[in-house]
Amino acid sequence: MQKGKKYVASDGYEYFMCPFTEFKVTQGENVGTHLGTRAVDFASGTAGYRAPYYAPATVVCVMTVPSSGQAMWRTVNKVHCPNGYFGYVTFVTVHDDSFDAYVGLQVPQGNQLGNMGTRGNATGVHCHLELIQASMSSANWHQNSYGVWTFNGTESYVDDTFYVDDTNIIYGGYGNWRKTGSGSSGYKESDLIAETGVATMTVDNVQARLNSPTGSVVHKYNAGDKITYSWKWVGNGHRYIVWQEGSNKIFLAVSNSETHGIEPWATFAPVEEEKPSGYDESQLIQERGLAKFTRDDIIIRKDKPDGEDTGLRFMSGSTQEYTEKWVGNGHRYISWVEDGTRYFCAVSGSETRGEDSWATFSTVETGQNPESPSDTEPAFPESVVLHGIDVSEHNSSDIDFTQFDYVILRSNWWTTTDKKFKEFADKLEELGIPYGVYCYDYAGDEESALEQAKYTYELIKDRDIKMGVWMDMEDADGWKNKNGYLTKEHCSMICKVFCDFFKEKGYYTGVYSTKWWFENYCPTDYPKWVANWGTNDGTCQSDFSDYGVMHQYTSYGGLDKNVSYHDVEFFKSNPIEEPTDKPTEPTEEEKPTEEPNTTSEEEKPSDKPQEPTEDTNTTVHAIADFFKAVIDAVVNFIKNIFK
Repeated sequence: MQKGKKYVASDGYEYFMCPFTEFKVTQGENVGTHLGTRAVDFASGTAGYRAPYYAPATVVCVMTVPSSGQAMWRTVNKVHCPNGYFGYVTFVTVHDDSFDAYVGLQVPQGNQLGNMGTRGNATGVHCHLELIQASMSSANWHQNSYGVWTFNGTESYVDDTFYVDDTNIIYGGYGNWRKTGSGSSGYKESDLIAETGVATMTVDNVQARLNSPTGSVVHKYNAGDKITYSWKWVGNGHRYIVWQEGSNKIFLAVSNSETHGIEPWATFAPVEEEKPSGYDESQLIQERGLAKFTRDDIIIRKDKPDGEDTGLRFMSGSTQEYTEKWVGNGHRYISWVEDGTRYFCAVSGSETRGEDSWATFSTVETGQNPESPSDTEPAFPESVVLHGIDVSEHNSSDIDFTQFDYVILRSNWWTTTDKKFKEFADKLEELGIPYGVYCYDYAGDEESALEQAKYTYELIKDRDIKMGVWMDMEDADGWKNKNGYLTKEHCSMICKVFCDFFKEKGYYTGVYSTKWWFENYCPTDYPKWVANWGTNDGTCQSDFSDYGVMHQYTSYGGLDKNVSYHDVEFFKSNPIEEPTDKPTEPTEEEKPTEEPNTTSEEEKPSDKPQEPTEDTNTTVHAIADFFKAVIDAVVNFIKNIFK
């Protein structure tokens, strides 16, 4: 922006502008001293120059920390932002050497706000900037799990918040910088160019967006990440790759220019045909043993070593009896058969025995398996009221639900419906078995978290949900960790957005996770569904009734089993009826009569005794007075006779 210039939209509200006349990004979000935040450091093009910066809109100071040249500012009025947001913006500037801000100071758009500097032990002259598209106060400023000061909430991406009109961008990092008047990205689905390939990212923190080049951020990709894509799109100052996830298209910028080969952020290769593992059942080696896993998130696959991912995982400490092994495909595998299905699980990251092992092994005596559950019903704590399971599209369609008191179904992950949700839900309703639902989280910010909740709601709003609506907060595939979302601030925000939404809709709602996650990543006041498998041998080994309302106690046999410490009535929801466009039925007073009635109300006969009117009361009193006068005259006449 230019000093003293006003940037006002046609509706009279200000645009929120870049406060610098020129900048180069010197440190991006979630790295170095910005861990766990979306803060960005901006410097001028001249090394050591303490460049002035200006009020991006008319703002007021709400907090100061003079020792670090830090001030928190909030827009006085609502402002327009490049991602379509219209509302208040709060932001923090840090390292101003000429600091003279004070709480209550109001600065008009275009007036000087401060100077880049080094106050607060900054490395090099710059301005540290962090924003949130909300109205915040100093009470919302806190230290995160990395010890970095940040907003208590989901900060907004800088390139989503300010426009860059009249700003010379020397180095913009990987931001999607936009100007006022550019309107939308100009994207039309018909402009997508079909192209299949594999992109390997060469830079960090590139934002993937939902359903358009300027949509909400749903993922971040780093150097080395590989993405298979189906289309490309050119525009908005970038080249994009596009691919389908469920019902959504995901857009990822792969260069900082619309010109092919200029400032690429990725390398490209054709999609290789999937190579078979070389597995043949005749290659199985007979070996019976017990594997005890020493690391988490080991995938269980069906039918062959590179077969379908069941969605089930072995965690460190889990055990599995196996009857065969297979070596190939870069791993060593154990294999076993359950209910007619063969399963495979890698137990090392190498084909060489003893190298990069993921489990320890022991023998099992013939005819005896001390780690397996007995044929008799396992013992449960006295606190247990109901027995149930939770299932998803990874489970077989022929489950005998009638042996369980309740079922929890995966309804969706992010905004993708579980393939078997309708099938399972219809079957349970037909059988009269109470069920609840859970959503597996893949949301990248508060906006997408709300979108995720709304998607879940649309799936269930016309169903009879009797066992609650749950947010599944875990990271089985490492997506959160890879994208920098594995923080207490992010995970607890996701849970709060989801549960607040469903509480407002009248549903019983809560969070699924492990006790360790609840304590470290997603503390919540909402009800807890606790996952703790113990040795995962099929028995319920713990009582969490003083901590949660349900307990997932095993995945033994390929089926997640649960107990509830309360009856079905405890989880009852009372969904708020959505308003409809139908006209309401008229009341009796509003309903027209079938035929016009010419008889007046005074002429209508009535079975009810009528309340006396004022005229009626007058007549009654007159008659009473007449009879009293007659009686008095007769009495006086008799008195005169007998004098």
